[in-house]
Amino acid sequence: MYTMKKILLAAMAAMMLTSCLDNSKYYASSQLEIVFDNFRDLGGFDSADQEICVRPFCVGPIYFYNIITDDVDPQFVGGTAIARLADTTLFTRTTPLPHMTVWGNPADKESVAYSNYYVIYRDDSDTLKVPVCAFNYIYAQVGACAISSVEVNNTIENVASAMDANPNFAYNDGDWLKVSFTTYLKEKFYEPVELYLVDFRDSQKKVVTEWTKVDLSAMGNMEYMKVEVTSNREDAPRYVCLDNILGKYSIGSSE
Repeated sequence: MYTMKKILLAAMAAMMLTSCLDNSKYYASSQLEIVFDNFRDLGGFDSADQEICVRPFCVGPIYFYNIITDDVDPQFVGGTAIARLADTTLFTRTTPLPHMTVWGNPADKESVAYSNYYVIYRDDSDTLKVPVCAFNYIYAQVGACAISSVEVNNTIENVASAMDANPNFAYNDGDWLKVSFTTYLKEKFYEPVELYLVDFRDSQKKVVTEWTKVDLSAMGNMEYMKVEVTSNREDAPRYVCLDNILGKYSIGSSE
């Protein structure tokens, strides 16, 4: 398993090797691209297709949060979980329900062998079950980070619920499920960017069934980001798949 120390050292080394985009403002700047492929060597997967409970973890300069119980058999409560391949099951209820991506492997990867890693964010109406934020920029005190886009997809459970194939839950006319992204900087926040994952409003039936890019470029620099999955239904499953987080980050302000 990758240790946090190794990941942090790798991130710092990458920043030192990169050329400055703006020498007048920052000592080092780089493109941000998080595709989770480094987790292909992560231990803990018992089978080819599953999620894994990993306590808060770091990928490059971004730190991801979750809540995991301290039981003998730890359970993922909320926040970010690592997943691989499309055929994934997370035991969050009495019987396992699939929380896998709808179609094949995660989006836009060159090699099938390394294309099967993404994260799933689990939200809950009970705020005690989710972390304060989904992720943050670990060098926010000495640099800047801006997320330009992220790709999202529904879990198969969401789609099954929209197609009357989930015995535990079904969407009806007028129901909806959406994901929203909000970035925060020095206690200020930008207007959330939203995408409806399931939309049965106004006599329509729209369901996200493929990886979809969400443009976050209007948000500007951030310290941390909140991801919220909300619905008009209190009992709706609240999951979203995330991959390909793109943007820019800098460290060492010269001002």
